[in-house]
Amino acid sequence: MPVRACTVSFTGHDGIRHSVNVQAETLYEGVALAVRAFREHDCTPGPASQLEVEAKSPSVTHTVSMKKVQEWLA
Repeated sequence: MPVRACTVSFTGHDGIRHSVNVQAETLYEGVALAVRAFREHDCTPGPASQLEVEAKSPSVTHTVSMKKVQEWLA
């Protein structure tokens, strides 16, 4: 699978939408890289957060729950 530019976003419990751009080969790799970046900026998504992933060229958007990401990591 080719590396693609991805924008990963979620809305925090305070209603603020957070987004980050990453380069990834897969959906879950993109989410894992984004979560790391969010943690570095003290805006970690919670376990019930829905993460929206927009893969560019062509642009495709996915929504993934943190629960699914944690299952994939395990």
